[in-house]
Amino acid sequence: NNNEIFKIERKIEIVKINLNKIYEQLNKWSEKSQENHSKMLQEFQNVDKLKEDKRKLEEELIDNKKTADKFHEQYLMLMNQRKKTYKGKRPYNSGKKPGAKFNQVNKKHEMIEKIKQNKLATALEKQKAGKKLNLFEARLILEKSKD
Repeated sequence: NNNEIFKIERKIEIVKINLNKIYEQLNKWSEKSQENHSKMLQEFQNVDKLKEDKRKLEEELIDNKKTADKFHEQYLMLMNQRKKTYKGKRPYNSGKKPGAKFNQVNKKHEMIEKIKQNKLATALEKQKAGKKLNLFEARLILEKSKD
């Protein structure tokens, strides 16, 4: 009888110890859960802020697109006006004489050729004198020797 009471009291002590361990674990998990919940709420706030920032940027983009469209329309209108203004006033080449644009290109080409000839002469003098040539001078001499 006394022995049975002792055994039951011993079992009760073991159950109490186990319950305390379970209670401690439950407290740890509860604290961890609260931490995670706080982090989650903070992340939701961050997401909400990012969504708001995105919305503002999208509105700004739409406003900028509208402004760009207005300027583009003005540009097209001015280009059309310009086309109408110059239509018929600008002389077109009739095939009898080269146009001003052709003359400009031709003059530019002649100038470049003159400069090349001067540089080539300088390069040939340097070569005869045994001086060091730079890459462009050497190229001019090689091009001349190919011709």
